Amino acid sequence: EDDLPALHAGIEGVARAKGEPSRALAEFYRALDAKGAWLMLSNADPKNVDPQDEFFEHAYAGYRIERLKANRNINSDPRKRGPVTEILVLNYGN
Repeated sequence: EDDLPALHAGIEGVARAKGEPSRALAEFYRALDAKGAWLMLSNADPKNVDPQDEFFEHAYAGYRIERLKANRNINSDPRKRGPVTEILVLNYGN
């Protein structure tokens, strides 16, 4: 039973309809986890901009969240180049 393409299309539709691609991605992540997939998601840490931002802590509650230091060497705004934090969300290795 291969319903992942249909599930993916459904999540994309939700993202477009609600304008909330990050929430739709979290739902898709949970759906894949429920199917037994091993998952690793990476994203820029929103705390780079707003230290109070708790989106990932809420959207991915129950998953392992790692923060890694990285250097951002490419950005159209040179002031935004340099050290940043990236997020990894994993459903394994807890």
